[in-house]
Amino acid sequence: MLAELATLSPTDYLRQFKLKRQLRALQAEKEIGAHRRRLFNAQGILDSTAEQIAVIEQNSVAAEQLNQLFQRAGGEVLYAMCMPIFRDALGFYDAEGQLLRVLHICFECLYMESNDKLNVEADILFYSQLGDMLTRLGHPIE
Repeated sequence: MLAELATLSPTDYLRQFKLKRQLRALQAEKEIGAHRRRLFNAQGILDSTAEQIAVIEQNSVAAEQLNQLFQRAGGEVLYAMCMPIFRDALGFYDAEGQLLRVLHICFECLYMESNDKLNVEADILFYSQLGDMLTRLGHPIE
């Protein structure tokens, strides 16, 4: 097995790390159960423990800033070895007010995940800038 590990490319290590992280997340979810909630449930309803802080209109300056921030996301991604606790989220709605997608955010371990369990990778600068932007909109980040 050590010989196999020695022949893996860096992308294989990353893939192995992500798979191990997903396994740990599934195990923790089973153990924690209802205590590890998302801010939006599967039906797109805001959890009773959460509150809406701000609405960013599609053509607003804030929406453009958020768009630019996500366009620049990247750099060196660091992976924390903790389990994300989603205390923050961005909900994306269409013109009729229907929820399209939710991006759950853990600023503590620098991890984002969409409501369909897709991992969104970004570097520490992205999280810092996103946190600053949300704070300016009135959102306290613990």
